[in-house]
Amino acid sequence: MNTKLQNQQVSTTQLLRWGAEVSGVILFVGWLGFVCGELVKTNEMPAKEAFYGAAALVLIFAGYALLWRHALTGSVLVFLGTVGFFAIGWITTGILPGLDALWFAIPGVLALLAWNFDRRGGDTSP
Repeated sequence: MNTKLQNQQVSTTQLLRWGAEVSGVILFVGWLGFVCGELVKTNEMPAKEAFYGAAALVLIFAGYALLWRHALTGSVLVFLGTVGFFAIGWITTGILPGLDALWFAIPGVLALLAWNFDRRGGDTSP
């Protein structure tokens, strides 16, 4: 499937890749804004348990950065970081983080779909 953007054909693969990149940037900037807001509001450092979850988020955000050049590797890091985030939440607090934390996996899913399209030879439709 192709989409026409101002007299230019854009493949599904490219749209998925752009979606992964843009959503990764949006999620990172949103998370950064949330953290800065919390630091200003509370004016104190978070509990040490929060740093364990932050380690998983570092893995997720490193995956976002890799998505720009290496879709498969970046996707794997995003998925490992997301699973790690849920595991760390379960281990440190005894409860799972909310399902809204799965939003962090969306750029990885989009990049993995783009990688799969590329691997299969891209778009086959005219």
